[in-house]
Parts: sequence; C-alpha cells; structure tokens
Amino acid sequence: MQFKNLDPVPKQFRQVPSWSTLTSTSSSSHSRPVSSASSFEKFKQQARDKEEREKNLKAEEEQRRQQRERLEMEKVRIAEEKKREKEEDEALEQARQQKEQEQAKQVQKMKIERMREAERRRREAI
Repeated sequence: MQFKNLDPVPKQFRQVPSWSTLTSTSSSSHSRPVSSASSFEKFKQQARDKEEREKNLKAEEEQRRQQRERLEMEKVRIAEEKKREKEEDEALEQARQQKEQEQAKQVQKMKIERMREAERRRREAI
C-alpha cells in the first residue's frame, strides 16, 4: 500500500492560525474595551468641558446683567441728583426773587414816605 499523503494534518487545517495569533487577537479584543473606556473617558471629559463652558457663559451673562443693573441704577441716581439740584436751584431762585420783591417794596415804601414827608413839610411851609 502506498500512501500518497504522508502528512497526518489535512490541508484545510494548515490554514488555521496558530495559538499565538489567537492570543494576540484576544489581547486586541481586550484592548478594545480599554479603547471603549478611554473613549468613554474622552466623552466624559468633553461633557465636563461643555458643562464648564456653559457655566462660564452663564457667569458672563450674570456679570453683564449685573453691569447693566449697576449702569441703570447709576443713571437713576444721576437723574435723581439732577432733579434734586434743579429743585434746589429753583428754591434758591424763588428765595432770591422774593428778597428782590421785598426790597422793591421797601424802596417803594420809602419813596412814598419821603413824598408824604415832603408834602407835610410843604404844607407846613405854607
């Protein structure tokens, strides 16, 4: 009997990878979860970064709002101060005018008294 094929392993099995290649593929499949874990960490970091940006934007908006409020309050304060100054000026002007009127009345009274005195003296002289 002659054996044509002395090789005990059939040809179809020779193409099967060795055990060492199987372990290397399994280690690469283990690196995949690590990759997923790093990918998840990256996702979490991006989420934290986004949250931080949103927090900073809100803080900036709050600062701008407070700045607008301070400006508005300053405008109101200045307007009130101008109004108060105007009222003071008007009161001073009114007091000045009253004093002038009183002085004018005094001058008028003195003129009338002088005229009466002059008239009385003229009558006495007659």
